[in-house]
Amino acid sequence: MAEAPARTPSPDRSSSVSPVPSTQPDIHELLALLPTKADLQDMASTVKASQKAELAGIKDTLREIGEKLGEMEAQTIANSAAIKRTVERSNDHHKHIYFLRRQLEDLENRGRCNNIRVRGVPETVTAGQITFSNQKIEVYQDLAWITLQQRRALRPLTKTLQEKGVKYRWGYPFALVAHKDGRSYTLREPDDLHQFCNDLGLPVLEIEDWKQLIYNGDDLPVPRMQEWESPSKRHRANNNRTKT
Repeated sequence: MAEAPARTPSPDRSSSVSPVPSTQPDIHELLALLPTKADLQDMASTVKASQKAELAGIKDTLREIGEKLGEMEAQTIANSAAIKRTVERSNDHHKHIYFLRRQLEDLENRGRCNNIRVRGVPETVTAGQITFSNQKIEVYQDLAWITLQQRRALRPLTKTLQEKGVKYRWGYPFALVAHKDGRSYTLREPDDLHQFCNDLGLPVLEIEDWKQLIYNGDDLPVPRMQEWESPSKRHRANNNRTKT
């Protein structure tokens, strides 16, 4: 039997393949790139210093705002007090003007006390003798215009007095004097109307036409400024109200 031919050994593949260089970074290099504790402390110190500087600026700004706010509050309080005094004096002027008008009205009526007004006499002159037969002649006092307007405005009140059987008369300077149970009650201005009606046992009347004529409108409302409270004080007050 013939012998099999001897096989030549195959070359070692490991010896023929060249090693592939590693592309992954070395773990030691990565660790070396990380910031150290000293670096972190420096960064923290830098951030802290920056924040401190910014907070200092914010504090200065807030302090300036607080000072300006305090000045504005003080000015607002002063303005409110001045407005209140102005309104009060303006309301007082209504009364003073009314008293002056009363005196002027009285002087005008005194100057006309000897004058009379005749109503019912024909304006046309007929031929011959003037007769007044079948003619109703009415004689009135010659009163100031404002007096007539006030009497006209008080017609609802005088009508009520007549219905209740309360006797009254007109006084000078302008006044309405009523008599009941041996006593006299005097009404001189619109502010006395409620008390006048209560004293006579009459229903309270609102005569706006008279008030508008005399006072030229209602008094101005006096401004009221709410007392300023800090947020913490307001919060405590709300908590106390909630607890109670």
